[in-house]
Amino acid sequence: MDRPRLYPPPNRPTPNSLSLAIIIPAHRDGAPWRSCLRSLKRLDPPPAELIVVDDGGPSSTVRSAVGEEAITLSWKGLTTGGGHGPAFSRNRGAAVAVAEVLLFLDSDVLVPPDLVQRVWQILAGPTAPAGVFGSYDTAPAEGLLSDYRNLLHHYTHQRGRREAFTFWAGCGAIRRSAFVQVGGFDERYRRASIEDIELGYRLRCAGHRILLSPELQVTHLKRWRLGELLRTDTQQRARPWTLLVLQRGQADPDLNLRWTERLSAAALLGALGASSAALLLPRLWWLVLALLVGLLIANLDFYRFLTRQRGIVFAMRAIPLHGLYFLCAASGAVLGAFDWVMSGLRRASADRLH
Repeated sequence: MDRPRLYPPPNRPTPNSLSLAIIIPAHRDGAPWRSCLRSLKRLDPPPAELIVVDDGGPSSTVRSAVGEEAITLSWKGLTTGGGHGPAFSRNRGAAVAVAEVLLFLDSDVLVPPDLVQRVWQILAGPTAPAGVFGSYDTAPAEGLLSDYRNLLHHYTHQRGRREAFTFWAGCGAIRRSAFVQVGGFDERYRRASIEDIELGYRLRCAGHRILLSPELQVTHLKRWRLGELLRTDTQQRARPWTLLVLQRGQADPDLNLRWTERLSAAALLGALGASSAALLLPRLWWLVLALLVGLLIANLDFYRFLTRQRGIVFAMRAIPLHGLYFLCAASGAVLGAFDWVMSGLRRASADRLH
């Protein structure tokens, strides 16, 4: 992918001693956004800047909510006109920030009071990494679907490599110099997708270190709907991520790309295919059973984690949702591979014309 371009403003002022800016893209007012703002008021120490980028359109009340919640932090409100997506919005926020460290947050998270201090301690030293990100915590309970999804995210990130090969903008910070060097977020991602993952790849390719810090945790307030979750996992995550991996020619075996994740998706596809064939050859039901048992064994540690967090009944109810997750991953991988093949054919056709 071509490198996006980010133009910092000229005549930038000298940053202050705690030079950290929080940048939040938001497109919808509501209870999660108001709760996020109230948690920001409790930050101690506060950030040098709070930058809210409103991507909700002309009638949006995102920025007015900041004043209504009596935010006393030094904050700036920007507007994009609506519909540009989080990559565009974060870049615009970074372009007006003065601070040395850019801390990106989603608009539907609650932050702990010591978040600024934790991030600053990790990134302030001369030998510190260029970036750091954390995870969701294990609260709150927002219903089976949302609770399962947040716990999956927490489990995956808490067990990820500390020396990361990617980035997460739900709660992630980057040194400004590194962010500008690689060009910021790729604005061709017009919806919430893998724009932060792709940025992490470019940071690593440029020689920068990124840490995954288990101690950096925020509370996610999003309530997922099943259709939205399936579309997100297939079209906004697995499909573009597969295309990105194929374009890079390398898949880093971490987070959602662990071997257990890939084998689980393959096992589920195999079980579905074998179950269709078993209608004609009943002996294949043994293969279906073996693949499903293997799928359960491969993810047994995650199901034990769910049991510890929410009980055995919750864990059993979450297993079918986990199966849908792997089905979305496998379907998105097939679509992403098709996109890669088609892009190669288009390039070959263009080369022949020239």
